Parts: sequence; structure tokens; C-alpha cells
Amino acid sequence: MTFYDEIATGYDKITGAARRGKVIEAFVERFLERYPTASAVDAATGTGAYAIALAKAGVSVIGTDISAAMVDEAASAALRVGLNLHWMCVPMQDLAGRVEKPVDAVLCMGNSLPHLTTADEIETALTAFAKITRDGGTCVLQLLNYDRVTRLGERIVGIDRSGEQTFVRFYDFLGDQLRFNILEISWAGEQATHMLHSTTLYPWKADEIAGALARCGWTNIQRFGGLDFCPYHDLKSETVLLIAKRISDF
Repeated sequence: MTFYDEIATGYDKITGAARRGKVIEAFVERFLERYPTASAVDAATGTGAYAIALAKAGVSVIGTDISAAMVDEAASAALRVGLNLHWMCVPMQDLAGRVEKPVDAVLCMGNSLPHLTTADEIETALTAFAKITRDGGTCVLQLLNYDRVTRLGERIVGIDRSGEQTFVRFYDFLGDQLRFNILEISWAGEQATHMLHSTTLYPWKADEIAGALARCGWTNIQRFGGLDFCPYHDLKSETVLLIAKRISDF
């Protein structure tokens, strides 16, 4: 069982999904105003928040994830709001062999790219994104600002509480990699139990991702400091949003 299979049923509680919903819908509205999009792939969709928001806005969406349990959660969430999307369980590096028709945009949101821990894996994924996107189409990548995280040694990613459960997301710094941990604390009266889930990430910097995009079929690379398209600052922005256009002759 993978890290995300283990936490799939509680993922929305762990990440405070109810709080993030309006933010994601506002981002989708802004994105579609700037980059008109009729079809998209949401790679590493997780529980489907971005895919569902895009579908609500009228975009034809394919949601994909390496975790079958996450795909199941995403499909259930979509059905609860009356949407029947196309879902696939597939690693983002393998999308070129699974998506049959070119789409207008590929999105990879929510700090998914750092789960690819080598340059080869990153470039394979970004090349796959280019292969499934039409000429002039759009690539949208969102991840935490690891320029800031690594320079300031920020260990805490987030703390969320749901009922009698508290979820603490934090890092251990392991040389050039990170161990991403989710500490799940459950209370029953005065008694507490806990469970720790961990996986390895690579803290890709904005310059590294921009360079990989340029090598893998993408151009006109823009950086923003968040889902509201604010300016990016390497030590102030909590996240980085990179948006690029597919090279026509790639």
C-alpha cells in the first residue's frame, strides 16, 4: 500500500479541504479568464478538488493519480456533486500512453511534483505533459516554495483539526531530500493515540522546474506567488505557480 493509499479516506480532513474549496474555485475562474480551456488533464488529482472545480466551470476533465484509493475518493466526491468525470489510475510519467486526444491544458497541483525525486523523473513527466497537450496549450504547476522552505528551515507544513483528530504535516531534512510526515493524533476523552505516515520528497526550486519545462517542450514560462496570480518572491511566497505554453513544433 502506498503512502497515499494509506491516507486517502482521511486526506480531505488532513489538508483542510473544506477551507480550500473556495480558494480553488476562485483560482479556476481566474485561470480560465487568462487561459481559455475546454479540455484538461488534472495529473496527480488526489481527491479531485481541482478536477471537480474545472468540471463545474464547464471544462472536460480527466483526473489521474498513481493511487487507486485516491482515484476512488475523487470519483465519489464528483458523484456527490452530480459530476461523472473520467478518472484513471496512472503515474504522471506515463500519461503520454494513456491520454488518447490532445487537451488544452495539463495541471499538476498541490505539491505533487516533489514526489518525483530525480531529474529524469521530472523531465519524463513534463515531456509526457507536452505530448498530451495541443500546440500552444498550457501547463500549470503548483508546489510549495522550496527556496523559502530550505533556506529558512521551515519544518511545519500545516496543522489541521477535524473533530477529535489533529493532523500535523511536517518535514525532516535529509541532506538534499525531505521526509514528509503526517502525524495523526486521535483523542478519546483524555486518551490520545497517534499514527505516523511518511514519504520522501525532493525540494525542487522554482528555477529547477522552470529549466526542466524549457527542456521538455514548454516556453513562455511565468511564475506567480500563489493561486491568486500574485507576484512571486523567493523568500516571501509560500507557494510557486508556474504556467507555460507548449512549443508548437515539439
